[in-house]
Amino acid sequence: SGDLCLRVWDLESGENTWDLSGHEKQINAICFSPDGKRCYSAGKEAEVFIWDATNWDPIGTFASAAGETSALVAGPGENRLLQAGDFVMDWDLAARKSKEFLTLENVTALALAHNQRWLAAGLADGTIHLWDVSQGKWKTEQERKFGSRRAFSESTLFEVQPLQVFNKHNGAVRALAFSPDDGQVLSGGE
Repeated sequence: SGDLCLRVWDLESGENTWDLSGHEKQINAICFSPDGKRCYSAGKEAEVFIWDATNWDPIGTFASAAGETSALVAGPGENRLLQAGDFVMDWDLAARKSKEFLTLENVTALALAHNQRWLAAGLADGTIHLWDVSQGKWKTEQERKFGSRRAFSESTLFEVQPLQVFNKHNGAVRALAFSPDDGQVLSGGE
């Protein structure tokens, strides 16, 4: 929000029950862990905030190697988070380490299927890229070629080609969600 605050709303009463502060720049992405115990938020600053969703206490922050965050999606439990920014990062939150997952730029939305097999990314150009992430492999630093882009010393790249590229939106894809059976992906955009 413009006031740099996350707001928690009670759906029964319609009341704003919590105001969470700490961000110093615009917030672009919010997601819950699948178990509902944690919430993650990020935006224009190079940090991801972690919140305890049971009492809304801040748990901490970690530096974002992906720069400004445009989208977040959490994996199972509290240990996996995918973050889109300058590229897509795959975070192991327990170890506080990340891998550069995909070198895809201008990502505006992310969705991870419930079975964790499919990853969908919506782009500013209106396309949606779909990967079967169970089919890829991790490349080491020595196998990577990025031209002028400086690589991070501990990062690795997940090598997999998109299974599908959908192109029906006239502008940026702003929202993505998988159906409960993971047989469809729903997209919304400009």
